[in-house]
Amino acid sequence: MDITLISHASVVIDAGGTRIWTDPWTLSRAFNNSWSLIGKPAYSPDMLDEVEYVWISHEHPDHFNVPTLKSLPDTFKQRVTVLFQQQNSEKIFNALHQFGFRNFQSLPNGRVVTLKEGVDVYCYQASFGDSCLGIRHGDETIFNINDAELSASDCRRVLKDLGKVDLVLNQFSLAGYNGYLNYEQVLPTLAREKLARLLNNHRELHAGVTVPFASFVYFSADDNRFLNAYANSPQVVAAWMQANGAPVRFLFLGERASLRDLVDAGGEAAERSLSQWQAMYDRIDELEYTHDAPVALEEIQALASAFSASLRQYFPALLLRRVKPLRFYIRDLDLVTCFDAASGTLAPTGEPQQAADILVNAQPLAAAFRFPSGFETLAVSGRFLVQQHFRNWQLLKSITILWNNQIYLRARYLLNGRLLRYLAMRVKGGLLRQMMAKAKMRAAAMRAATAQPAAAPPTAGAPEA
Repeated sequence: MDITLISHASVVIDAGGTRIWTDPWTLSRAFNNSWSLIGKPAYSPDMLDEVEYVWISHEHPDHFNVPTLKSLPDTFKQRVTVLFQQQNSEKIFNALHQFGFRNFQSLPNGRVVTLKEGVDVYCYQASFGDSCLGIRHGDETIFNINDAELSASDCRRVLKDLGKVDLVLNQFSLAGYNGYLNYEQVLPTLAREKLARLLNNHRELHAGVTVPFASFVYFSADDNRFLNAYANSPQVVAAWMQANGAPVRFLFLGERASLRDLVDAGGEAAERSLSQWQAMYDRIDELEYTHDAPVALEEIQALASAFSASLRQYFPALLLRRVKPLRFYIRDLDLVTCFDAASGTLAPTGEPQQAADILVNAQPLAAAFRFPSGFETLAVSGRFLVQQHFRNWQLLKSITILWNNQIYLRARYLLNGRLLRYLAMRVKGGLLRQMMAKAKMRAAAMRAATAQPAAAPPTAGAPEA
């Protein structure tokens, strides 16, 4: 098998002539225009001629990139087959059908499926929304984790199902921030955790080589660019893995290599790819950054009201009342507002910044209220800081994640045959164990956040690293 890096988490895998393109992203920014690609994607229309399958790992816009998918030629959309994890709704396939795609295949969780003669694929779902892809051809197996954050027990299950893994594709750097105020202490810890997981997944899967990817982006808004100072650079990643006896090999944009060559891991090509990436990371401060104009308070209030109305439609009032009122200090409006999730009101309080729970600019707050994925987008973009009452913020975000995944908790929606079958499949596949592992990771991050004194709360504008 051969792999060609296109961008970020996007590769073309050639399995004996069967070509699978993963997570196409060649256009636009992502996450409310707050993530940008590092380097120009290695895309040309000619490459589409031999691609038979497109695999999308999950709905996040750095993987399910709508501008890219819409832009592809109609002839390609009508010919190619889109692979996606089996879920409780057809939301993704319905959206793709509107874009012009016509052929779809759901992949069941934790089962090896023959795609074509001699080519097997394997989808492994992680927590709510994420998924990984195994591809097996002959005696070679590639496992694409992207950013699914697998635990040791997940890896044991994957190995049991696949038998072996020769090469792992895995995320290597920060992919957002939960907003702990003392970011100067917390972010280095989170970056080290990414390195530890990269190494652990390599060892737990008994991989021959790890190819780091799914982190070839930079935080490209004025109010999140401070995160770039804490990202793991390619040189740091390579040194870490090599120091721990784990073969690692970076691919550069457009570079194609066979699995066997990648397992060998060394040589001039490896050094050249690493140097090319590091040169790009060294120039991150010189790249383009955006500054959003403030959104009027009246517009944010209207969005907050509509947001809460949707929550009330899908979630019981008792749950929504558990979300205590959240105070947002809107930095570029220099205003503290109080949001009540149950009623939908967002009103100025006249309080000082120190009374607020969340520090955020107007445009990302408006975007958070605009879409079901908005509060998760706010977290992934890292365009906010939590000053106090973190658990309350986390509860609201968790409800919106369920909403975006169409897992509604009002009885009329919950007692749905397809949803119940999906949940039963996920529970059987280890969902509860995965959720417990996520909870432990969040608890560890919170302990790290509270172990150090908080940095001084930033004033209007972006925090500075």
